[in-house]
Amino acid sequence: MFGFGKKKKKDSASMKPDGRQGLLGEELVAPVGGQYQMLSEVSDKVFASGLMGEGYAVIPHENTIVAPVSGELVLMQRTRRAFMIRTPDRAEVLVHIGAEPGEHKGRGFTVLTEPGQQVTAGQPIVDIDWMAANMVQPETEIMVMVTNKKDFGVRPIQDAARTVVAGEQVGNVER
Repeated sequence: MFGFGKKKKKDSASMKPDGRQGLLGEELVAPVGGQYQMLSEVSDKVFASGLMGEGYAVIPHENTIVAPVSGELVLMQRTRRAFMIRTPDRAEVLVHIGAEPGEHKGRGFTVLTEPGQQVTAGQPIVDIDWMAANMVQPETEIMVMVTNKKDFGVRPIQDAARTVVAGEQVGNVER
């Protein structure tokens, strides 16, 4: 959908039956400490359907959202509710904060890293004052997905819901 990068040719001899070539060296980490869940379990039907891409979510217990992958921060939504990181292999990883649109207009969100900067997995990107943002469950779900899903996917370490800490590896990007 976002398609920032050009498609790379795939070597059909090394592809798996699902059309993917396998794991890349790009680890995906929890964007915040909290309760990990598969993306299919989130309250927003569009994200849960996988329409935006494969991924996972965390219901936060903390205020600081960190980069789920290393790469270039290429997009920060005006309301600060979403940002995108492009990895060195050109996977586009979108982080969306909250399932409901809300009317906070960026209130309570402090950007810690600006677009155009290189970031490392676990580096703080946005700090949120949940009270000022006037966000309540399930609106606080932090969703992470790879949006250029024709070329990349997500391989979770495990599908089970569990408590995670910010920066803990939860999966890998696969081609």
